[in-house]
Amino acid sequence: MMISIGILVIALLLGHIINAIVNQIAKVEDDYHEMMELKKRAEPADVAKSQFFATVSHEIRTPMNGVLGMLQMLMDTDLDVTQQDYVRTAQGSGRALVSLINDLLEQAKIE
Repeated sequence: MMISIGILVIALLLGHIINAIVNQIAKVEDDYHEMMELKKRAEPADVAKSQFFATVSHEIRTPMNGVLGMLQMLMDTDLDVTQQDYVRTAQGSGRALVSLINDLLEQAKIE
């Protein structure tokens, strides 16, 4: 009699454990399907973000490179010390801006 009660308790516990496992598997599957749906919906936004960064960076970098080139040509002229300092400051600022744009693009590629 004691053995049959013990077997009944074990059977009930095993049934409860199996039920919990089945429920957990179902929840994981549901979560996976939801995650895949969210991923599918997020992909077009990611593409749009990449296109935006590429376009904006091109639109800023191209004229900035022109400005940097003109500043270099200006340095090749007869400038006084103060004017040379102004041109170097402008060149440094332009290079910093181009570097910042490149960093943003690199970060966008990583994401």
